[in-house]
Amino acid sequence: MQDRPFEHTTTTDTHTVVIGCGNILRGDDALGPILIRQLFDEGFARRVTVVDGGTAGMDVAFKMRGATKVVLVDAFLDGPTATPGTIYQVPGSQLETLPDPSTFQSHSFRWDHSLAFARWLLSEDEYPKDVTVFLVSVSSTELGAELSDEIRSVLPRLKMLVLSAAGLATPVEVAISPIGVLKIETQNEEFDLPETVGVRLNEGVLEVYFLDDEGAGRPTKVLSLNGRRGVDVADLVENLGEEMHLQGIFDRAAQALRVPVGKANVWVAGSRS
Repeated sequence: MQDRPFEHTTTTDTHTVVIGCGNILRGDDALGPILIRQLFDEGFARRVTVVDGGTAGMDVAFKMRGATKVVLVDAFLDGPTATPGTIYQVPGSQLETLPDPSTFQSHSFRWDHSLAFARWLLSEDEYPKDVTVFLVSVSSTELGAELSDEIRSVLPRLKMLVLSAAGLATPVEVAISPIGVLKIETQNEEFDLPETVGVRLNEGVLEVYFLDDEGAGRPTKVLSLNGRRGVDVADLVENLGEEMHLQGIFDRAAQALRVPVGKANVWVAGSRS
């Protein structure tokens, strides 16, 4: 993790910007910048613009100029009774708030202010048509603290939602049987399993590569059970014993299905009020 914000820009027909806000020195408030670093390390910065927005709301407003789609991620303190790790998906239009001009100071200008500021500042053609905000409930932003286990465990689920919102991946419903066979529930020819796949567990995410590439994981033959194809993942998934129904994402560019199989996490679409 860098100690200062970074940005990587790519050129695409549809200009998408993913912005992670937060302070890397304040425990769980580092969630946004950490997610941005992961997207960069995993190669997604070649397909969209990824921005570590830090805590500078004014900068966020200018990063949105000319974007078609913006996905913004931040942590927030949701009160003592909240469940840390709850993810809220909120349309940006619900979070456009300008500070009181009589109390305005540049250092108190947050990303939510930046949404309203950008709408005021930018022309109709320059302001993004699609803005989605993911807010993650945290319990502490103590200076010098590490990312908590609760927030670290929600990262795979959060990343999946962000990639889907950014148009980089497609949601896919899957099931894992009591004996550890993964089957794709979503009916779409694009997701049909090939004869051989590569399988691996990567930081709580089960990855199934649709290419016969030994570098992508353990090569394995696809099973056929009652006319349906499946992948043996018994030695990679814990807590087998009853059928699990999960949501993953299909990354078209990588031809890979990714399914978080760690701790179950809560997410809420819509307002957090």
